[in-house]
Amino acid sequence: MDDHSPLENDELSEYDIYGKTPPRTKILRKNRDRKQREKQTGSNKRQMKLLRGSERDLKLDIASAQAATTEKPNGQPQEYDYPKTPSYQIESCNRFMSLSCRTVPCNRQSVNGKSVSSVTFSEDCSIGSASDECPLSRVEFYHTLRALIRMGCRDKQLQERNPRRVMSREETLWQNELKDVIWLELQAYHAERTPTEEDSYLCSAREIVEPLLHDIQKYRFRRQSRRYSTQNSDSGVEDDCSGCLSIYCISCLEAQNDALRDIENLLKRLEDAESLFPSSKAFAELYPLYCSPEIVGRVKAMCLWYNLTKNQRLKLNILGRLFTLLENKAGNWPLLGDDMSSSSPSDSNNSSNSSTNEYTSYGRGSDIGPVAMLICKKDENNLSPFRRYIENILKTRGLDKSLSFLNRLHQYVLRKAMYTLELPEDEEIFSKISCDSEEEELHRYGCWSPEAKALDLPSYRSTFLFLAMVPLDVIHEFLLMRLEQKPENPSPLSIRQLMRELKEGLRVASIERERFCQYIEAGTVRTQEKVDTFTDKLAQFDDCVVKIFTDYLDYLEQWALLHHNTFQKNLLEEEHQFSLGIIKFIPGGNEMLSCKMSNILGSILRRISDRLMKRIEEVLKAISKEDESNLKQTLYSVCRELQSLFNEEREMSLKTMAFSKTAFKYGSGPPNCKQVFKESIITFKCIIPDAIGKVQGLFEHTNITTLEEMDKIALNSRIREILMQVYRFGFEFYKEMSDNTPCEFRGRLVHSMVEFANLWMKFVTERCERGRGMRPRWAYQGMEFLLTVCEPANTKHLTEEKFENLKKDMDVCISHVIGTTAPSTPESGFHSASPRTSLEHIRARSRGSSPSPRPTYKSQRSGAGRKTSMEQQSPVTDFIDATNLNVH
Repeated sequence: MDDHSPLENDELSEYDIYGKTPPRTKILRKNRDRKQREKQTGSNKRQMKLLRGSERDLKLDIASAQAATTEKPNGQPQEYDYPKTPSYQIESCNRFMSLSCRTVPCNRQSVNGKSVSSVTFSEDCSIGSASDECPLSRVEFYHTLRALIRMGCRDKQLQERNPRRVMSREETLWQNELKDVIWLELQAYHAERTPTEEDSYLCSAREIVEPLLHDIQKYRFRRQSRRYSTQNSDSGVEDDCSGCLSIYCISCLEAQNDALRDIENLLKRLEDAESLFPSSKAFAELYPLYCSPEIVGRVKAMCLWYNLTKNQRLKLNILGRLFTLLENKAGNWPLLGDDMSSSSPSDSNNSSNSSTNEYTSYGRGSDIGPVAMLICKKDENNLSPFRRYIENILKTRGLDKSLSFLNRLHQYVLRKAMYTLELPEDEEIFSKISCDSEEEELHRYGCWSPEAKALDLPSYRSTFLFLAMVPLDVIHEFLLMRLEQKPENPSPLSIRQLMRELKEGLRVASIERERFCQYIEAGTVRTQEKVDTFTDKLAQFDDCVVKIFTDYLDYLEQWALLHHNTFQKNLLEEEHQFSLGIIKFIPGGNEMLSCKMSNILGSILRRISDRLMKRIEEVLKAISKEDESNLKQTLYSVCRELQSLFNEEREMSLKTMAFSKTAFKYGSGPPNCKQVFKESIITFKCIIPDAIGKVQGLFEHTNITTLEEMDKIALNSRIREILMQVYRFGFEFYKEMSDNTPCEFRGRLVHSMVEFANLWMKFVTERCERGRGMRPRWAYQGMEFLLTVCEPANTKHLTEEKFENLKKDMDVCISHVIGTTAPSTPESGFHSASPRTSLEHIRARSRGSSPSPRPTYKSQRSGAGRKTSMEQQSPVTDFIDATNLNVH
């Protein structure tokens, strides 16, 4: 669409004719100026707003300047004070009795510091000036003549002849505040009276103020005795109830309605009285009782009770109106809390006519009992309105947005009412006049304040408790719907989505359950009423939550076991942290979580064991079918596959052990919950030696005599690296078990550790070269494992014979690993082309990370007088430190 004017188009066409570039910048500026002028014609409102803002800033600047120039006497520094609104004084001949004013004489002036009348001053000035100009003889003639003329006249007659010497009413001014006069004129303007008439009206109307303040000071609600119909008495409702927790009690409802009318009447009278004064300060100056702590406290207690009672009733009416209007509506339901007045007249005239009539006949503004019955009413399918609301709203919106009205209900209604019903911990709060926060003010003027007790107003506990059950009912219906719509055999792709839905419901359920318990505790404090209704409702809700949590844990187990080749540690930790946050709101949740985590971790370890042995068996079958012509390539391929296999399974098993530490540290369930995990650990402990034996037997029974010498050396080195990798896997696993196994179960573990240590020592002495005076790097973890086996907490479980055999085997192994520092000879099998220079040089060096590919040999014990190098400290891997499992 072209926004240019016809004139602009003509200019552009002219330039097109002559083939010149048009001045587009000039045209754009012209259009911009034109649009600004058009805006300025309709910006009077904005200009007035800016003018008011500038005037307000000017007023504050004047006040700041006045405050800055004000100093304390005696040169004392003045404390900081906020700038006050500047006071402008005006003078008028009219006196307004309704305003605070003071008299100012209009005909008195100051001469040389003395106040004299204007007439005397002018006369003396004229005489003085004349005497300065005229000769002295003429001045004396004037005084003589004046004395002769006034001879025989009394002072009173003289004053009557000269009325200017008597101060009249017109010569007196009344000084008032400018803002007060403006307020008076505005009041007169709106009342279509003159300022004088308005002043007279205000003076006469203020006669009601003092009786009103006394009424507020002496007010105390008194219940009126009523006689109800036979139908009501047959329904079990007492005629004169002193206060109960039932929202259907007619006596309590009528008492509350009477109190609302009384308080509304008093507050309306107080509002009318305050409108007779320009400010609260002016009100308090004329009636000091108005600003007394007693009146202020009573008015605040009345306003708090009135606002909370009306607000709770309003929420009930909104719920009743919504469920009534939308009961037969086929379309999408609006959210609770939406503006119902936004619906079009056609909508209200169609299908909702009957519902509107039903709602109107059920509940008025002062009758909330039928509205509560309507909210709890179920349809022919035994479905509550909350269930119908949830089923329809979740089709178009998420759960958080669908239940956002619950947060608003808590934030603006239930939370405030709960604070007023709670019993304060410190009763000194009732002696405070000013409060620092909203919560403190709600406690100060709540139901337990001295002002509220003196007023004796009917409690709104019944309405509060009814509204407190609404969030619990909504969440309960949502959880029931999830249970009824639960798929029997969910596909693996949908498990994660089902977990998210249940997780979201559990999160909201835990929040609302905690709030509900706080509501009930605050609403039933120091009451003799039975709370069986709330207890039963909470028990039903807990049963439903337990079922949902069970399904959630089942889905979690299925999802965790779906990933066969990887361990989703981060995601599993996230779900575990979420579960830890909600189990305190679920009966028996801690035991359920511990059992399920034990089953999940135990299943993962069993799968690792089965997969490890299965793949080793497949490798053994594959190598037995290969031809001897491809033996070299086959062996290298088997080595690569075994190395990858042990790396993967080691990583998964250590991640599982690390997560088990977190899972059992924060979840303290019964001992039988961890039994599955213990059995899996024992099974996995037995699998490691079996895997080592199978791999070692594989290479021992493989005929490699047909290979060349260099290939043999390289293949032996490769085989030793793989076996050392498996042994390191076992060291880390047993180290974890030793650090975290309690004393009563350590005996069986120690025997298993001794057997694994003997297996490693045999491997070292048979397949690894003898040391050269210091411990090689590849032996660090093995030596540390031997040190762990020899700890007193472990060796006390060994017999004397086994302990002595262990010492002998360790003696041989350590001597072989460290070796000697003497130069080797070709006959000894340790000959080296580069000679060793000194022991210090040997100590300063370190060995390689893998054993040397030398042939096997018999271990020899070094001489007693031969020096050996000091053992270096073995590094402990960070991953082991992070996986301290506490299995109790």
